[in-house]
Amino acid sequence: MTRISNRWPLALLVPLAWAVFPAAAAAATSNVTFVDPEKFTDIARYGDQREAARTRGEIERFIKELAARRLPSEQALQIDVLDVHRAGMIEPWRFRSYDVRVMRSATWPSMKLRYRLTLGDQVLASGEEAISDMSYLDRPNPYSTDDPLRYEKLMLSAWFQNRLVDRKPVR
Repeated sequence: MTRISNRWPLALLVPLAWAVFPAAAAAATSNVTFVDPEKFTDIARYGDQREAARTRGEIERFIKELAARRLPSEQALQIDVLDVHRAGMIEPWRFRSYDVRVMRSATWPSMKLRYRLTLGDQVLASGEEAISDMSYLDRPNPYSTDDPLRYEKLMLSAWFQNRLVDRKPVR
C-alpha cells in the first residue's frame, strides 16, 4: 500500500507538465537538408568524413530543436544548408594541434542557407542567405565551452530569431 500512496503525486504532475510546457506536446515540423556537403568550405578538419557527418548531424539537430522551441506547431520549416564555414581555423604547423581550432577575429563562422517557412499553403518567409557572425568572439555565448559548434549555434540562434521568429527583413 505504501508504494501506491508514494506515487500518486507523480500522477498529478504529468498532466500539469503538459499544461506548463505545451511546446513539448506539439512542435513545428522541420526538415534540414545538406546540399552537396562534400563541397562545403570547412565542416571538418582535413576532410574527415566521420567528423563531417557528426557536424552535419549536430547542426540538423540544433535547427530542429530551434524550430520545435520557437515556432508555432502549425508552421513548417525547410532549410537547405548550402555551405558551412566553421569558426576558427586548424593550424597544422603548430606542434600537436591536430584537434585544435584557433579562434581569431578574422576566422568567424558563416553558413549559406536556403529556407522556406510555411503555414499551410501560405509562405511566411523564404530566401537564400549567407549568414555570418564577425563579432563572435566579442559577444557572450550561452553554449558550453566544451561544445565544438558553440559559435555556429550562437550565429544560427540569432539568425533564426531575427529571420524566422521576428521575421525581420534582410538588411
